[in-house]
Amino acid sequence: MPLSISSLKVAVASVLFLFGCSWACFAQVLVQSAKNEYPNLIYDAKLIRKNYSYSSFITSTITFHDSSFVKAPLNYNMLLREMHFVTEEGDTLALANGEGIAGIKIDNDFYQYVPPYGFLLIFASLKKVNLSAQLMTTPRVFGTGKLYQTILLTEDSTSRQLRDMRGNTIFVRDSHFFLVDKNNTPYKINTSNLKSILLKLYPNHRREINQYLRKNANSLTKTKDLITLLEYIDQLSVQ
Repeated sequence: MPLSISSLKVAVASVLFLFGCSWACFAQVLVQSAKNEYPNLIYDAKLIRKNYSYSSFITSTITFHDSSFVKAPLNYNMLLREMHFVTEEGDTLALANGEGIAGIKIDNDFYQYVPPYGFLLIFASLKKVNLSAQLMTTPRVFGTGKLYQTILLTEDSTSRQLRDMRGNTIFVRDSHFFLVDKNNTPYKINTSNLKSILLKLYPNHRREINQYLRKNANSLTKTKDLITLLEYIDQLSVQ
């Protein structure tokens, strides 16, 4: 049975730790973990807003393990790597612990909570594993990192100008992919360890996996190719 937004704090607080405040203190407190990683960046509410996955907060569904659910405006922040929502009172809250959550649906996207990585976007849900990704934005600074002084000589005067060459900060979208088994155990995958993880998860199909990877060694560079591989192996596991 769905709960109203006014009941959201009570319902979620029973299984989650919630943090709520205005945008001003929200920007000051939630950025601490990000500041530890990127101490030279200046964090404020505007910066946080620019790094959301969706252009606005979308009315979404949080489903719990007991099959109850609530609806609330949600958005995923890629810079802080947190799931945020806004109450009717205008408070912004972060789901800092999602242990009691079975899944979140935002628009047509599904998320699962996987410690210690937080909420991962599910790209494919198979019988034995999910292919999920941690969405993130990573700061990149372009420039020399120094301030230069320029002396301008004219007929009337000599002036000095400071030329800021410390660079502009941009945020590059990135993602880390995982295979998450039905026990919610995550296996972070990349091109170098994909084979070993697949053989660990599907030990009864070593021959088929090795054959497929040899035949398609150069065609696993896109998400859709990885999904095709997983669907092939998943079919083998139920035969």
